[in-house]
Amino acid sequence: MAEPGTTSDPAPVPPAPSTPPVRGVVLTPGVLVTAAVAAFSLAMVVLLVAGVGSSFWRIVTLLAASAGVAVVVVRLPASWRARGGLLVTAFVATAGLLPVLAGAEPEPKPSARVNVSYLADLVRRGPFTEELPRPLTMDGFKDVLVSDALDKVDAVALKLSWPDEKDPFQGFEGPNAHIEIYDTPQRAAERARQRFAALRKQYADSGPAQQNAASYFVFTDTELFAGGSRGHAYVEAYSFGPSNADLALASGTVTAVLRYTDRMAAQATG
Repeated sequence: MAEPGTTSDPAPVPPAPSTPPVRGVVLTPGVLVTAAVAAFSLAMVVLLVAGVGSSFWRIVTLLAASAGVAVVVVRLPASWRARGGLLVTAFVATAGLLPVLAGAEPEPKPSARVNVSYLADLVRRGPFTEELPRPLTMDGFKDVLVSDALDKVDAVALKLSWPDEKDPFQGFEGPNAHIEIYDTPQRAAERARQRFAALRKQYADSGPAQQNAASYFVFTDTELFAGGSRGHAYVEAYSFGPSNADLALASGTVTAVLRYTDRMAAQATG
């Protein structure tokens, strides 16, 4: 007990209880923006994994996802940023797959089946509305006599004509072209390859000849042949003069007739 007239030390004040740390995330505008960007990036990743769209859009999706992840990592707290850096590194590594993504188109869907018998009937009946290279005109169809392919479904010739002054000699019956229809595109393409090989062998000592994946031409001493295939059709034009001008007419005729067979094939597709 303190003596009278003296003061005693104040009683110690107990420390205030500490406030427990707040757990959870406070939904501030910044956090909401970060969450939205993260959700967007996740959606882009899902689309990328699913392989949706063409190669161009897959590249755009990858770039958008990478940019979104980068934004999220920048907005993360410093303590989380080191961990987020691993995710960014993964996306940077994935960006190295851009050339692969660009070349990896999805496999084409099987094309609709063409009714080949109906196609052959349509080709024979017409109407033929394609524009032929001038001065050629087309006056209908006729039975074909020159086709030597045994496995064709049908063959029909075009009645072609041009002005008399284009005739290389008196009594010339005019240029010719015919269409052969096959049950598969592979057989039509093989017909074109075999026909070119046969003509090259027959006229080995004649003028120039050339073949590519879709067409060919062969010059002889007195005429030229041009041909090509597309889809179920093989087309050949012949009895044109052996000149560059006539080559343009023959090749243009083949192109126009293949456009015609394409149109008929679209109608025969079911």
